[in-house]
Amino acid sequence: LEKRQKEALAKLQQLEIGLEPYVATNIGMLQAQRQQQQAALDQKVVARFKEIYMEYVTMGFGSDLDALRKEGAMDDEGLDVLVDALETGVQSFAGSEQRMIVDEAA
Repeated sequence: LEKRQKEALAKLQQLEIGLEPYVATNIGMLQAQRQQQQAALDQKVVARFKEIYMEYVTMGFGSDLDALRKEGAMDDEGLDVLVDALETGVQSFAGSEQRMIVDEAA
């Protein structure tokens, strides 16, 4: 009985050693997959936050923006510069703040 236990233990150890590279590979693959999923989620959060932020800015400065539009003082290039300038405000919020605002808006 003792001999069979030792043989079984040796076979089990061989199996564990043989499976180790596969387990490590699978763990690595799962970690990489989670990182990709998190990156995709982060991109969605940033995109949604940008939408929310621009809606807020547009509503907050609506009369000023409307006055600029009515004056006709801005050409397409000037308008693009203004939009880019307004969008830079998105970067003043940390990722956690963006996520919180997106979650609250949902």
